[in-house]
Amino acid sequence: MFPISTTVATRYAPLVTWSLVLVNVFVFLIEWSLPGSAREQFIEHYALIPARFFYPGWATANGIESGLYLPFITNVFLHGGWLHLILNMWTLVIFGPAIEDRLGGTGYLLFYMLCGIGASAAHAYVNASSTIPSLGASGAIAGVMGAYMRLFPLSRILVMIPIFIFPFFFELYAAFFVGLWFFLQLIQGLGSLMTGMMDPNP
Repeated sequence: MFPISTTVATRYAPLVTWSLVLVNVFVFLIEWSLPGSAREQFIEHYALIPARFFYPGWATANGIESGLYLPFITNVFLHGGWLHLILNMWTLVIFGPAIEDRLGGTGYLLFYMLCGIGASAAHAYVNASSTIPSLGASGAIAGVMGAYMRLFPLSRILVMIPIFIFPFFFELYAAFFVGLWFFLQLIQGLGSLMTGMMDPNP
């Protein structure tokens, strides 16, 4: 189920939203222009690896700095592949402009970053023993979508649902669409949490 457009009118050009998209694309191109070993080091340094902070011994043994908290910010601008990048940026372009219009550029940027950092901290706390790099703007975008649902619950969102090779288009209320999205994310997160609980500590 892919969002195509919304019915909320905006008064100003979404300059911060487009700037965030450009920064994410720019960082992604840098990330994927690196050769294999250099890219791995780049990910280890800037992505969020929870065990790095909760198990300093593991970080030291693997040659990773354990006291650097920059990844709680930088991981928000990293992505694991083109599809990951495109889906996140598309969702941001759909929902971001209305929130930027209401909060103003500075307030919107601050809100976006706080959501991203908060999601990173929550992920690290819940998955403290994980040695898998976490990266992506999903946490920040989830915050934007939550704000959209709060401000415009009865606005309509045009969505596309592909069934086999045929696209079907529907209009859904924002409260329903975003609520369903959060529910699916919750199910996915609980599945990851259960998997993590079965993994041994690093």
